[in-house]
Amino acid sequence: MTGVEPELPPGLRERLAEVLDVDGAVLAAAVAGIEADGGYRARGRAVVSVLGALGPTWPTWWRLAEAGWLAGVWRRPVYASRGTPALLPTPFRAAVARSPPVPESLERSITEFGTC
Repeated sequence: MTGVEPELPPGLRERLAEVLDVDGAVLAAAVAGIEADGGYRARGRAVVSVLGALGPTWPTWWRLAEAGWLAGVWRRPVYASRGTPALLPTPFRAAVARSPPVPESLERSITEFGTC
């Protein structure tokens, strides 16, 4: 879930780095450390280096939950919101996955004329 598993496909590792807000070089160095040693201590050091490099955006638990879902560790993270009985996807995922709303007039213009 931190992107340090050596067998991860590069595309997934890049996505995990993006979700965790960690520089890809940190993940590459962590993976290199695991490949050089291969023991539990090397894996532990790699995970600690990634956790220590977590960027300042979004609460840490949301980013870790989202990364765990992307890595296939657990189901998609959801949260309960006041005023609604439904469980919602994490705000991080919602902010990343959705495009901004398009005003109806602009959408009509694009549909009719192919441009704005």
